[in-house]
Amino acid sequence: MTKNKLKNLLRTAFEKLYYYLAISVVFDLSFLCGLGIFSFATSHIVAFNIYNKLANERYKEKVKIFKILKENLLSNLKENYKMSLIYILLLIIISLDIFYFSAVNGTLYKTLFYIFIILIFVILNAMIMSFFIKIMYPSLNLKENIQNSISLIVVNIVDILLLDILIGITTYFLNKISFILLILVFPGIYIELTYYVYKKILEKKSISYLLFNIN
Repeated sequence: MTKNKLKNLLRTAFEKLYYYLAISVVFDLSFLCGLGIFSFATSHIVAFNIYNKLANERYKEKVKIFKILKENLLSNLKENYKMSLIYILLLIIISLDIFYFSAVNGTLYKTLFYIFIILIFVILNAMIMSFFIKIMYPSLNLKENIQNSISLIVVNIVDILLLDILIGITTYFLNKISFILLILVFPGIYIELTYYVYKKILEKKSISYLLFNIN
């Protein structure tokens, strides 16, 4: 490996690390500004929005990330809280149902337990997809957004499963190295992976589309 190639490789690695750190800080700040569970919509939407704006920029331009954060953090905050609240209430209801079905004996209840486990998996992924769609298609109202998100998750289940597995593996190894990496680096990796997969889904270039010829 020549000196120039090594230099370019190190520069690319440094820029990539900086970008992951910057997106992670954006995500964490957005989350903290909204008192945790009430702002996971804001943290995802702000991070997706910034990533989308900088996706085609050179890394030298991506240092502007914190300037863009200031412009986006407080925009549509009320609507983002509304999305968070709806999802929180829905997840609480389903979680209580799962707890109840797991505690009661009987074939019917066990069947319902597994059905609700699948349901919560779909809802969690549809929730994140809806944050992405809000950025890509801001003209959609909340009902249309949720309907489209659920449909996309269901028909692209292969991609979603692979994404969740990859995120799980990444989380495991980062945690093995150091817990602090989960805070400083993981959100950036998570946003980039999710953005990439969701973009492929919207472009009809997903694995599910290729396997099943989804229209």
